[in-house]
Amino acid sequence: MPYHSSEDIEPIKQLIENRKVNEYIRGAALEALLVLVAQGVISKEEVIQYYAKLYSAFTQEEGDYLWTELVSSSAQLSASELKEEMDKAFKQDLIDPFFLDEEDVNDDLQLGTEAALSKLRENPRYSFIENVVSEMENWSCFKSEQVSQEDDSFLLPELLTLLAVTKKSKKKAKKKRKMQEQSRRRNRSKKK
Repeated sequence: MPYHSSEDIEPIKQLIENRKVNEYIRGAALEALLVLVAQGVISKEEVIQYYAKLYSAFTQEEGDYLWTELVSSSAQLSASELKEEMDKAFKQDLIDPFFLDEEDVNDDLQLGTEAALSKLRENPRYSFIENVVSEMENWSCFKSEQVSQEDDSFLLPELLTLLAVTKKSKKKAKKKRKMQEQSRRRNRSKKK
């Protein structure tokens, strides 16, 4: 059932703000707002205003997935007015660098409003689901053929390598930010 007014998004907002709800569901609700913007149901400005409220309301306890989703969604809207909040989230190490980095955010922000909205509209991910069966028929969980564990055993070494690389890159990114912060402090103290 399509939305007809901005009052209809209150249940989505309640879902996003409910800390008892799984973070992935809350993240999907954040993305649902992008769908509504892309489909012209609600305005970009209304969502940006709401995201600004979330930057103030969210805590570190929200977890990096939800913070990453908030920053990513803000960037996809080319919400340059939220740049300071996005930078702060990166500085506080709230963003998962495996999924999003500052360069991605800056690229999205440089698009500008019209290009960002056009990009959202062109992406099928941000369209309404018209036919549930055709949308889900290729999902592996609905396939009758089950892959045996023997068939996917070759994936294990690759997954372990990927996890190790991810942990290393997180540590490296954190170490780099710490060094940059220390350097800034030294430079500030020299100026005084």
